Amino acid sequence: MEAFIILLIFAGTIVLIVSPFFERVTEVWETAVMDSRLNKLNAVKDSYYKAIKDVDFENAEGKLSEKDYNELRGYYKEKAIMTIKEIEKIKVSQPKIVGTQQSAVSTHKKGKKEHR
Repeated sequence: MEAFIILLIFAGTIVLIVSPFFERVTEVWETAVMDSRLNKLNAVKDSYYKAIKDVDFENAEGKLSEKDYNELRGYYKEKAIMTIKEIEKIKVSQPKIVGTQQSAVSTHKKGKKEHR
């Protein structure tokens, strides 16, 4: 009976020691997935901005009627707004980065600022 209790305490201790490592892996994976999604959404947003610029240029060149210009610009503007809202929703729900990842990210950001 004593051996069973000792084994149970030992197993519980091992679980407590190892469990934080598994939680962190999950958080890192979730952060990576969200970052990937944000990168894709930012690319989509940029493509809508470019489409709006193209429509403005085409209108300035006289290649679009006023009706077509308003429809196209409104369409791309609405799509860009929806994409921005989705980006903001993901940013709000994104978990905070902890530990060494945070220092690595802050170091990377500092390096970017210096190069500008």
